[in-house]
Amino acid sequence: MKKIAVVIALVAMMLFAGLAGAEEKAPAFTGSVDVGWYNQYMDEVSGATNFNKPVIQPSVTVSHKSGVYLNLWNSYSPKGGFNSDFGDEADVSLGLEKEFGKFKFDAGYSYVNLQNLRNTEGDLHAVYLYLDGPAVLGITPFVMTELDIPVDREILEGGFLYRVGVKSSVSIAEQPLEFSLSAGGHDGVYGLRPELVSSGRATLSTTISVWKLAVTPKVSYQRRFGYAAEDGGMIEKKDKVWGGINLSYAF
Repeated sequence: MKKIAVVIALVAMMLFAGLAGAEEKAPAFTGSVDVGWYNQYMDEVSGATNFNKPVIQPSVTVSHKSGVYLNLWNSYSPKGGFNSDFGDEADVSLGLEKEFGKFKFDAGYSYVNLQNLRNTEGDLHAVYLYLDGPAVLGITPFVMTELDIPVDREILEGGFLYRVGVKSSVSIAEQPLEFSLSAGGHDGVYGLRPELVSSGRATLSTTISVWKLAVTPKVSYQRRFGYAAEDGGMIEKKDKVWGGINLSYAF
């Protein structure tokens, strides 16, 4: 319970600070529309394989100049139609992005309408806090945390997830190439066996401007270090290589 209270308190304080710091003049809004295609749906924080077939993942984000934003995100599996299999999910997030000195925070709340469920049973309230630290020799450390609170604990247990790593970029022929190395773990979320480190991941991506679009191809490799999913762990027994492409239009 202490862990839950601390994370929720931090997120609430940061959202309040962002709103309080906004100017009283007419607010300025920006946003983006994104459409991603990936050959598998792999969870960004946990590393779990949510769906092992192709998915389309559109989203819309509207941001205020205070740093507060609203994001609507959907994962859709073309295989069987909307909400028909585990490739389908819809999330609504309210968050705040801020920079404090050399630190960058992204904190907020998401309502997670989980895959293959047509009502709120089994869905989650997720409180997240992501942090980028100061860069050292061009390498930026980062931490991603997520506290999942179930709508109905008797159907689906919650828990705490985290991922820590480093990221950097290099330019090849004037084209930035971004890469990261990270490891994830959890406290026994969803009723699984607790794992200090469940997986390690390497990710490579680049962003290319095409007309008014930002085109970002991305590929990742993940290796399991904890228990196999068959033994109560988070990650499947076989190592994973997956990737896709995201198209983003800013407005």
